[in-house]
Amino acid sequence: MTYRFAVSEEDDGYSAWCPELEGCRTQADGIAGLQQNAAEALDLYLDEAPSSSVLPPLPGAACSAHNDVANDISAADTDADWFMDVPVAPGRALALQLKHHRAANRLSQTEMAARLGMKNVYSYQRLERNANPRLSTLTRLKRMVPSLALDEITDSPQAPRPLGGDRNHMSAAALTSPGQ
Repeated sequence: MTYRFAVSEEDDGYSAWCPELEGCRTQADGIAGLQQNAAEALDLYLDEAPSSSVLPPLPGAACSAHNDVANDISAADTDADWFMDVPVAPGRALALQLKHHRAANRLSQTEMAARLGMKNVYSYQRLERNANPRLSTLTRLKRMVPSLALDEITDSPQAPRPLGGDRNHMSAAALTSPGQ
């Protein structure tokens, strides 16, 4: 599972923001630092307080609402020089998918725990807090929630993707190479 961050080259480094997650932004002196900072910013953004009633959208949700074209959200952001996909940590990705399933089906954490055959609600709450579940738990989750995209949880990151313009056609390797 990855979120697309818009990247802009500034006079003193780079800045990045996720158009789908309002307020999720970061900056750094170089590309490597920017990628690391974007991953940290995303992790912090998705790790909201347990009492929070705000559920961040799944990646691509905003794009789906606009003609199902994944690049529309990025193309509309004219300040961006290119885009990079930032992966969500696997435990956080699982937690986010579970929260969305629970909200869509109007289930409480207690109801989810009972349906999964868990002895107490605390065991389920750990799943929604970035847990590292056992394979047997993942199997029960997949049976109960067939739409759970386990393959998306372990997506690997992709290199920054340039937009149009001569300078922007450089590869990610060229952008991070010394002397460029």
